[in-house]
Amino acid sequence: MAKLGDLLSIDYENLEYKGLSNAKKQLGVSYLGDINTSSKLVKGLAKNYSTYGVYLLSSDSSGIQVCSDDKQCKEHCLSTSGMAKLELLGGLTKIQNSRMKKTLTYGYNKEFFTRMLVDEIRVKQLEAEVNLSEFCVRVNCSSDIALTSLKIGEKNVLEILPLIKWYDYTKNLAYVKYAKKYPQLHLTFSYSGSNWLRCLEALKMDVNIAVVFDCGSGHKMPKKFCGIDVIDATENDLRFLDPKGVICGLCYKTTAKDIKNHKETIPNTRFIVKKDDPRCEW
Repeated sequence: MAKLGDLLSIDYENLEYKGLSNAKKQLGVSYLGDINTSSKLVKGLAKNYSTYGVYLLSSDSSGIQVCSDDKQCKEHCLSTSGMAKLELLGGLTKIQNSRMKKTLTYGYNKEFFTRMLVDEIRVKQLEAEVNLSEFCVRVNCSSDIALTSLKIGEKNVLEILPLIKWYDYTKNLAYVKYAKKYPQLHLTFSYSGSNWLRCLEALKMDVNIAVVFDCGSGHKMPKKFCGIDVIDATENDLRFLDPKGVICGLCYKTTAKDIKNHKETIPNTRFIVKKDDPRCEW
């Protein structure tokens, strides 16, 4: 992580928003979010979608809780996979430092964060239009915050930018119910390993369920889970294009914490469905 003094030198609570460029300068970051910044988001280009995504420090690792129902997945979050994993294994922390600043800004000055988010989305939407691609937004690439809580004055981001296609994964069933009033927002409910009854309730509301499987080197997923059809949700991240009433199958990606004695290991947690799980039909 960054030196504590570097992070505390920013007076997050009293940041004053004076435009996007100035906000990035105040925080010392290159961006809040960006288009196609991960191997998963970039797959949307095959469907002609440019995806703007934001990565925060997950769970409460920043001191700010940004995830709900994270007991099973906290230690195995994708926030330390991909480039972040490679950086951490190399003893570097640039990515994590940037995410820390963004998360502290969200926690201590939500309106500043929201103003920055809205302005950056507008810029990136224009970029997508220039490239003749569709545009969508996923704010919670490594968090689970309700978009309805991100406000400027009395309006939330869904009301400020009503024509944007928003999507996210969540474990917050109350949020799923409330979000039904916003047709431009698509949510997928995430299985945590201990919330299956809530998953069934979400399915009754035509909300699909994301389940993480141990796919192994062969990238193999079951055909059904608990009697429900499984689709391969690793082909892209565009969950709003999926058919309804399905399990969105994801493959567990090892994180920096899973490297032991120079070998990748699959953690023993209910969050990850194992190959021999009797609920799987192959």
